Amino acid sequence: MVRYSTGRKILSVLDDWAWYSFPYPDDVNAIALEKTMDSLASKLKEEATTGDFLHKYARGTINYDGDENKLFVAVQCTPNISKEDCIKCLSEASNEIRSCCTRKLLFEGRVVSTNCFVRYSHVSFFDAPERFSDEYCD
Repeated sequence: MVRYSTGRKILSVLDDWAWYSFPYPDDVNAIALEKTMDSLASKLKEEATTGDFLHKYARGTINYDGDENKLFVAVQCTPNISKEDCIKCLSEASNEIRSCCTRKLLFEGRVVSTNCFVRYSHVSFFDAPERFSDEYCD
């Protein structure tokens, strides 16, 4: 996550005015999805806020709806905000993703603000390499 400003103070400031949702139009069981998303997001929120200064990130996977569906969830805060502001931002993001995405039978959803994001999908997005090896560089 990259953030840029040309005059406004942004370091250690929680901006909760800007949110953007990325819903995905396929269907799933909305009630089961919302319940599962709430449960896993709460756990990940706590995990992300206990990270060190540079890594306020957590991800997890859970089966739901009779183990028929697998849910992948990631949450992250910018490293410059406090633990309390990170919890507040992720809580607001969870509320936003619930209203934009989980209640509408969506297969995937993302909510992004200037200080945090929450993403869920039924397809793993965790498989990207964490580091580039020499084979990716010239």
